[in-house]
Amino acid sequence: MKNIKSHFVFTKQQRSGVFVLLLLIVVFQCIYFFADFTADEFNVVDQQKITAFQKEIDSLALIKKASKYEVRPYNPNFITDYKGYVLGMSVEEIDRLHDFRKLNKYVNSAKEFQKITQVSDSLLLVMSPKFKFPDWVIKMRTSNRYSSSYQKDLNKAEAKDIYKATKLEYKLAYRVVNFRKKLNWVPFL
Repeated sequence: MKNIKSHFVFTKQQRSGVFVLLLLIVVFQCIYFFADFTADEFNVVDQQKITAFQKEIDSLALIKKASKYEVRPYNPNFITDYKGYVLGMSVEEIDRLHDFRKLNKYVNSAKEFQKITQVSDSLLLVMSPKFKFPDWVIKMRTSNRYSSSYQKDLNKAEAKDIYKATKLEYKLAYRVVNFRKKLNWVPFL
């Protein structure tokens, strides 16, 4: 019994603290119940700002509706089903491309793409300007840097002859001749 009674015995300071707390609770409840918080100064709404904001939201919604799917340059080897659909390809044409890619082969030109997928000429004209092949494919097509039609015997040629005939850099042609000399290469007569 003594233990229970000890919980309810407070010092003078604790009793005054509990009294002040209860007094504050009663005061705030009375203020909340009797005070009028619906004054006009709290509910002032600027109608002009609201209409301007609503017009901005509406214009952004119109811009979003007007935007279309933009086709950017792409590698035709990696056309997904969705991209093929957007570009206007049929399911069979997309499947032909995917089957070709399963063989671990790549399309390197627009003509080859048409040959494999069997797309129509008109669709190819629409699609091919956006084709983007890797740089090495483009370089391979455009550059014919080294000529393979050198008619003289390389074992007897000098560096300047090799340079003029094959369009190799002079330094590289010079290295070829020096390497041949280091090996003590004597051409058969």
